[in-house]
Amino acid sequence: MKRKCDYCPRLLMEIDYYGQRLIGCAECNRWGLPDDKRLIMEMPDRDLEALRKRVGGWLASFVERNYRNNEGDETDHDARDDDVE
Repeated sequence: MKRKCDYCPRLLMEIDYYGQRLIGCAECNRWGLPDDKRLIMEMPDRDLEALRKRVGGWLASFVERNYRNNEGDETDHDARDDDVE
């Protein structure tokens, strides 16, 4: 089962951050290691802005499809976020 952000209703994404796998929320800027129970790291503003630009359009449409309507296929999520740096 996919994990949701503790601060908003979005699913967490997994990214490669300079060679380290992190999970987190690009909207709330909360990040951690895949096994962490709490996401306590914050990404620097410059890196967060670049990530948001990269996934921004996709993230907006994903949220629209999956949360406002409470419908949708969550499998879309993995295809786009695995290679975000």
